[in-house]
Amino acid sequence: MLNPNIYKSQAEYWKNLPIIERSIKACVHLEDEEDIFFWDTILQKCDAGKYLYIPYSKSKEGHDTHGCEQCLKFLPFLSDTFFICIDSDYRYLLQQPNIDAKHYVLQTYTYSWENHLCEKSSLEANCKSVGLISDFDFSFFLSELSHILYKPLLILLHSKQHDDKEISDKEFNGCLPKQCHRKELEDSGKQLLANILGRFTELIDKHKPYIEELNLDNESKRYEQLGLTEDNAYLHIRGHNLFDLLGYIGKLLCREQELHFKDDILKRGFKTENYWEILHIISDVKSLGL
Repeated sequence: MLNPNIYKSQAEYWKNLPIIERSIKACVHLEDEEDIFFWDTILQKCDAGKYLYIPYSKSKEGHDTHGCEQCLKFLPFLSDTFFICIDSDYRYLLQQPNIDAKHYVLQTYTYSWENHLCEKSSLEANCKSVGLISDFDFSFFLSELSHILYKPLLILLHSKQHDDKEISDKEFNGCLPKQCHRKELEDSGKQLLANILGRFTELIDKHKPYIEELNLDNESKRYEQLGLTEDNAYLHIRGHNLFDLLGYIGKLLCREQELHFKDDILKRGFKTENYWEILHIISDVKSLGL
């Protein structure tokens, strides 16, 4: 049996809980349990304390449900004691309304929180911190990858903005491999980068008539105002794809060392002060006045 008031009633409970349980600063609905690591790191930096994290909630049908869309069902009922934290996906770049701190929504500004773990300066620092022995330059690789991704990403965003379905997420994401060969990593991944460039070139050629009608200079200016550039485009593609690719690269690099790349390096931590996407999150958290 459907319960049309289920979101309001759950929200009221979580809104009031920090008033009853004074040890709890706020209740925070997340997309999934695995998101706790990222958002708790941010919240503890901005306003340390105890937060009750809610990884799923009841749907109208009474099912335990998680994900971004479930979080957004609570949008009319949020407050400074009950707010949501979500991955931006493309919502920020497409300027979806009401996805902001004024409406008690915290977002990643990158595609997802995994992108923050792949931020190049944090990644390089973590590699040095654990003593990874490799001449692979992640900053070089990610900078070059970002430049390769930039134009196709602009085209994908244009297609999404106009809802014409010319280019699908599956097509775009399919250009990023999940695995690679050790030989492709020589010279900091130049061969792997060349292979990825070839895939995106094929994608662009496939949609050439559509692309010829676009003014990419205008698209570039539009998204530059939102912070998207050639240098940070890699932070705005699907985080799982980037995280998995870097994880596989790291696995190959760590074969002769007692290191688990994903756990010891990628998930080791991230800088919280040197790039605009993370600074925007911190500013949003502070604006809630927790």
